[in-house]
Amino acid sequence: MMKTTSQPGHYEHSAHVLSVVARFKLDGVASGNFLEDFILIHDRFTHPACVFEDDVSLYKLTPTQLIFVQCPGKPWDVKAFPFSRIGQHKRAKRVMVVPRKST
Repeated sequence: MMKTTSQPGHYEHSAHVLSVVARFKLDGVASGNFLEDFILIHDRFTHPACVFEDDVSLYKLTPTQLIFVQCPGKPWDVKAFPFSRIGQHKRAKRVMVVPRKST
């Protein structure tokens, strides 16, 4: 269970949890993973340890952010999806953005 931070001054070190409203990807195999592949709405700020939950996996690394997705089931199941990033994109319910300076 994720807990919401109650200290308003620590948002810059918190994980930003966003709910997936919609998703779009022109080519699921050839294109990379981008935060812009989703339409997202703010859910909450929480402790970065939320990414250690069983249903959370790394989606993308940038110079300033670590981007994780929370997916029900196993998006890395090669029988359902030949590449894990396709499964992540199709099954993502939440996106978690963690600033690299908080790690």
